[in-house]
Amino acid sequence: MKIISLVLVLFFCISLLLADEIQFFPSDDMYTDCDGVSHSISDLFLVNEGASDYETIMVKFDLSEYGNDPFTSATLNLHRFFACGGGGGTTSAKLYLISEDWDETAWDQHTHISYNEETEIEYVFSGPTGAQNTWYEIDITNFVMLWLYANQPNYGLCIVADAGEHHSKFDSKEDSNENFHPYFSIQTTTKIDENKIINVESNISMENYPNPFNPQTTIEFTSKITQEANISIYNIKGEKIITLFDGLLTANETYRKIWNGSSENGNTVNSGIYFSKIKTKSDLQVKKIILLK
Repeated sequence: MKIISLVLVLFFCISLLLADEIQFFPSDDMYTDCDGVSHSISDLFLVNEGASDYETIMVKFDLSEYGNDPFTSATLNLHRFFACGGGGGTTSAKLYLISEDWDETAWDQHTHISYNEETEIEYVFSGPTGAQNTWYEIDITNFVMLWLYANQPNYGLCIVADAGEHHSKFDSKEDSNENFHPYFSIQTTTKIDENKIINVESNISMENYPNPFNPQTTIEFTSKITQEANISIYNIKGEKIITLFDGLLTANETYRKIWNGSSENGNTVNSGIYFSKIKTKSDLQVKKIILLK
């Protein structure tokens, strides 16, 4: 039994440390405006200088083949080929989750899409003016967590320039140069199969609820026998965040501990994937939990 536990712990640690990057390219992308100007499908325009000059960007990615494997971060990558000199090369904007279904072949190019204002991510496209070759990396980790783990419909995201902002022009997936196409990348860990890291002969059980959670979750655990146990929270890198319990479990008694993910030791705890782990002398269980802020 001890050998089994050691193997399970080793598997857990190795799984957390191995990482890879997966890239996704848009299934749909376009920009919309309301002034009747014809569009080039190779361009994505972003500007908000008034009703007659107000373009927004829409991008959607198909994640159906990814599943819900653990990941550490997700980044949207956009290539800007021109920035207005009047704006000094800067376009301040916000990203939102789109709240209605669409596709680029059927959507009216002169109708702005609906989006969820509560999912706002601020971003500033800054850099040179005029023609250029500039890539931007935007952290959309929270968006991807909502799509993969919180059952948020994946209608993609939109980018909306702040009022009074001058234009930035980006390449779409239809650009003739594939090297400039937008994409997003997921930094993954090796998939953690909980069936493999739970000892099938275990005398312990553990549940987390709610999951996903914000800002706190309850860890409920029991043991069939009286034994010493440790309950701790780890981040995706395998680093311990906090120990919630370290002591004697009485046989068949239910214990509950609350982890408040709003802060820990005065430090802010970020949204992301964490693991609750219960370990005894001969048993180990690990559960994946998701903090969404």
